[in-house]
Amino acid sequence: MASADRPTLFINATVLDGSEHMEPQPDMAVVVERGIITWMGPSAVAQAPAGAEVIDLAGAYLMPGLINMHVHLCGSGKPVSAGDAGALMKKLDNPVGRAIVRHILKGSAQQQLASGVTTVRGAGDPLFADIAVRDAI
Repeated sequence: MASADRPTLFINATVLDGSEHMEPQPDMAVVVERGIITWMGPSAVAQAPAGAEVIDLAGAYLMPGLINMHVHLCGSGKPVSAGDAGALMKKLDNPVGRAIVRHILKGSAQQQLASGVTTVRGAGDPLFADIAVRDAI
């Protein structure tokens, strides 16, 4: 596992760069220093920074994190009516209810991450549970 304290050189990666007409770029290398991509190019010419951890991805795909710009972590992603959400929120506005909502939102945040999403822009969740989950992370 790469450490945030030392540079990391990923080699033999198939890079998906997120560009508009993105095509997989095989046998690429990527240098990450302090969480920032500082270099990308063919593995054949890659040079590891001093003290870098070298990780051979053996052709696995590598891409920057995705950003979800409109997320309600309390939802399933399927379009539904909010119905009488206000009444439901009044019932959940207690310590146990807030804990349940936070648990659901935490699971949704973990699902986003497992799907490659590393940044979300919350568009509102009940009882400010999205803020509580963010702060816990």
